[in-house]
Amino acid sequence: MIDYLQVPDNAAELFCSAVRFLRYRLARNIEPLVMAFDDSILETGGDTGSETANAPVRVGFTGDDRLAWLRIDEITASGPLLPAFASAIRTDGLTDRQFADLLSAGFDG
Repeated sequence: MIDYLQVPDNAAELFCSAVRFLRYRLARNIEPLVMAFDDSILETGGDTGSETANAPVRVGFTGDDRLAWLRIDEITASGPLLPAFASAIRTDGLTDRQFADLLSAGFDG
């Protein structure tokens, strides 16, 4: 769990900040990266659905189109491209849906 003095404005900023912070741990450990952006996902246990069970990047949204959670498989999370993606992406003005689309397009098949 990462605690911020000032919460980032959007999920993309939070994700990129966390990946930069965790880059050494991600490189050492081959495990999936799971992030919850909405407190309610912790209470429900996180319904991740099965329609994209084999996708490297899986996401879920709240009713108001905010990113609720994301899961990146262990190979993608521990690889060298995820920190490069997090460093290169510009998060200003990026909606959660746009961020999820960029992340999925960058790492899916």
